[in-house]
Formats: sequence, C-alpha cells, structure tokens
Amino acid sequence: MEGDANDDEVLLIAGIERAQFLIMALPDDATNLFVVLSARQLNKNLFIISRASLANSQKKLLLAGANKVIMPHKIGGDHMASLVVMPDLITFMDKLSMEGEHTTNLEEVAIEDFADQVGFNSLRDLDLRRKTGCTIIGYI
Repeated sequence: MEGDANDDEVLLIAGIERAQFLIMALPDDATNLFVVLSARQLNKNLFIISRASLANSQKKLLLAGANKVIMPHKIGGDHMASLVVMPDLITFMDKLSMEGEHTTNLEEVAIEDFADQVGFNSLRDLDLRRKTGCTIIGYI
C-alpha cells in the first residue's frame, strides 16, 4: 500500500496491530524514530528493526521501542576495515553471499527440528553432514 508511515491511520490500515515485524528503512533518522514510536504504541509485541545513520539516533530508536537498529554506513566501514585486517576471511565470507553456480548458504536451524532424534548425545551423533550435506559451524 502507499501512504505516509508517519500517519497512525496509515499504519492501522496496513495492519500494524496484527503484524509480527516492522522494518523501518527510511533515509531520515527522525522519521524512522517517529514511526518506531507510533508502531510500538500500536503493537507492543511487534519486532521492530530500524535503520539509523547516526550513533545518537541508534540510542533514541532503541529507547523508542526498536528491537534492533542497523547502521548501514557503520557496517560498510567495518567491512572495509576488516578487509585490511583479515582479507582472506572477509573475502571468504563475501563469496558465501554471492549468487552463482556454486552458491553456499548459511542457515539457522532450531534444535527443535531434530526433536525426534532424542537418542543422540552429541552433534556428531546427529550425523548431519551425511544426512543433509550441511556442516555445523557454530551453535547457541
């Protein structure tokens, strides 16, 4: 739908009350802040991800109710600096995200997906590499 996200009525028509997620990616931090504030009031359970340009905007967006704040310029700068410090690792990670004939995907899998295999005591016992072709590179 088309409309001004700063207008609560537009948010309501768009279904903000039943939404699970909101991504605020407008170029202006102040506008993102106002929409995050309104959206949080309209839906307390909403998971809000917002864009920010400035560090002080990041703090304000979190205070207004954003769950996560992404700073694209900071991410880009960090990425460029990492290319100087650890170029091979960053190049490898960049290749993971490239589309092509041999695309590699990083996936997140919930342990609940393996609840039917309760007899296993370790990750090795699950034998996921053989069963799925996946390699576990970390877990939480």
